[in-house]
Amino acid sequence: MKIQKNVREKRGSSLVSSLIQRRRFILLAFVFVSFSFAAYGLASSEPMKFSSWRYSYCVLSDSPVVLSSEWGQAVLQANLTLNQPVDVLPVLVKVDDCAWEVSLDGVIQFEREKCFQCADCGGTVINFTKVSAGSHLLEVVAGNVGGDFNVDARPVAQEGAPYAALSDWHYSYATTENGSCGENSADWRTEDVLRRSALGLSAEQKQALVRVNLTVDGDFRELPIILAVDDCARRVSLDGIVQLERASCSKCVDCAGTDVNMANVSKGSHNLEIQAENVGGGFTVALRPYGAVPSTPLMIFLGAIILLAVAEGKRISALMGRRSDRTYIILLVIYLSLLKVVALYYSDFLLSDGLVSGKSVQDIRQEFGVDVKEKYILAVLATKWDASHYLTIAQKGFASKPAFAPLYGWAISVITPATSNPLAASLIISNLFSYLAIIAFYYTARRHLNKTESAWATILLASFPAFFVYGILGYTETLYLFLAVASWNLFERRRYISSGLISALALLTRYMGGAIAVINPIAAAADKKIRPRSRKEWISFFIGTILPGLAFILLIVYLETQTGSYRTLFDVRKEWQSKGIFEGPNWQFYQLISGDQNVMFENYLYALPLFIVSFSLIAISPAMAVYCVVFALMSISLAGMPAVSQPRYLIMLWPVFLSLGRIRDSWIKSGLIIAFLLLGLKGLFLHLTGFWT
Repeated sequence: MKIQKNVREKRGSSLVSSLIQRRRFILLAFVFVSFSFAAYGLASSEPMKFSSWRYSYCVLSDSPVVLSSEWGQAVLQANLTLNQPVDVLPVLVKVDDCAWEVSLDGVIQFEREKCFQCADCGGTVINFTKVSAGSHLLEVVAGNVGGDFNVDARPVAQEGAPYAALSDWHYSYATTENGSCGENSADWRTEDVLRRSALGLSAEQKQALVRVNLTVDGDFRELPIILAVDDCARRVSLDGIVQLERASCSKCVDCAGTDVNMANVSKGSHNLEIQAENVGGGFTVALRPYGAVPSTPLMIFLGAIILLAVAEGKRISALMGRRSDRTYIILLVIYLSLLKVVALYYSDFLLSDGLVSGKSVQDIRQEFGVDVKEKYILAVLATKWDASHYLTIAQKGFASKPAFAPLYGWAISVITPATSNPLAASLIISNLFSYLAIIAFYYTARRHLNKTESAWATILLASFPAFFVYGILGYTETLYLFLAVASWNLFERRRYISSGLISALALLTRYMGGAIAVINPIAAAADKKIRPRSRKEWISFFIGTILPGLAFILLIVYLETQTGSYRTLFDVRKEWQSKGIFEGPNWQFYQLISGDQNVMFENYLYALPLFIVSFSLIAISPAMAVYCVVFALMSISLAGMPAVSQPRYLIMLWPVFLSLGRIRDSWIKSGLIIAFLLLGLKGLFLHLTGFWT
């Protein structure tokens, strides 16, 4: 029995060792399968796609227009048709309660300074002057002080006067409780919208007719789609044939999604029409193919991760170790490009699923003068949160947004003439410097690590959530990182003046970057390798140290010439953050244990481990250890709104990744990369949906 047991144990151990020895083959098989799926996903598509979303306003054929008594104000428009010109055209306008303003073709004909109950219930005659023959746009801004809410306007009948008629009344609220809009498509006015598979409507709207172009790449006897409506889809038809119909609507009957099986759908384009109703609360309409997921980017993502796990195998690692730095740079650029493709795919998926919040096309056109109808997701990436402030600096100058460091905005203004689009210029700068930053980081790492370790350190940095997310946005992160790394590289080589100049640019990119001017002397004191060795070097060291401070002083002087005050920068920052920006680590810790949602758990999830790892840099470079520890303490000492943005501030702790690159076990490094990228996808989701700033 004992001999048999030993035999079984030996067989078990040999089986385990055999599996371990063959892990390269297994991983390569996974790589082949995952990339095969990715290639298949790229070469094929879903059997259907939705496009040309159109949303319709309810149009009423005749006045009076009866509105909800709960509404306080409405803007109504009507077509006024006149068969011949007239010097004076009297129109009787009745509003329960008040007509704030009446205009014809944009010219105000009547205006009221104060609205009181039933001011225009009995009707007010408004004389339109010099009205030409043809069609005109009549607009009434109506107010409801209380009670009923209706609007009526009719030309005053006069003997021998020209014919005048009002028609095609419409307003932004979808329909009235009495359902007077009807179901005739002629009663609906259409407007194009951008979202490709989801439409968000106003909560006040009660009904909408949504038309979507459905393109199918084959013939289907049954084609299922998932339709989600908050609250109810009363009718769904395809090319005029009813596919789903409800006799009555109840609250949230279709919120979770309803399968609609469309029968006998032929190849080509079809008109899908949805009559949606809002019983109460929100009002959204969303469509997606049955079972659709963003498979292509996820397959590419999976394949890339497994490939990384394989790459550190002893044989492959030895092979890669004989390659040149230039080869590593090319591979790192390819890897970063792959991550950007995944991030863009995922962002586009969130947009198509109706989860992305951002400035509307109209707002972007009004603020930045750019039409983004075709590439809305890129516009969101370039204008979300703080990105819009840098665009404002680019267009209106630093004095318009002094709370934000100006260099990135100035760079946008320089590039914009070449692109004719400030949004495109912003994304070009951010993405370009993401590549330059990893190249600069790799060569800085090579001063302390071998080629393989440096490559791993760079891959970990490129995968880090803050770099992954903000590397595709119109933010300062990548520009700052490039300047910070370049400054340190020069500082280590004792080129102090050049380092000081670049540190000054880092301060002009992000105010917290000014800490470099204080940290560098401390780091030099901690590491004799980078201390000045001659009188000439000491002079250069002193000049380089004060250059960031001089840049800050010049910035204050420049603001004084623009605003007339030397305190502009400090006053604006105080308005932005009423308390101090730094209040010590105790502030964030208290918010964490008290459950305050303004400081997320993810902040500590990133900050504390990096703070601890910072001390391991002592074995590589004591100066870098000082650099990271100081910036880590600054990060976990942030208070208020800056603390919410802490994850992206951690990009300042870039030397930490040198320690992570020295980890010997490839499985641990691969696990870190997987964790970083999954957290990065979550961070991108949080940023685009309105949480991360």
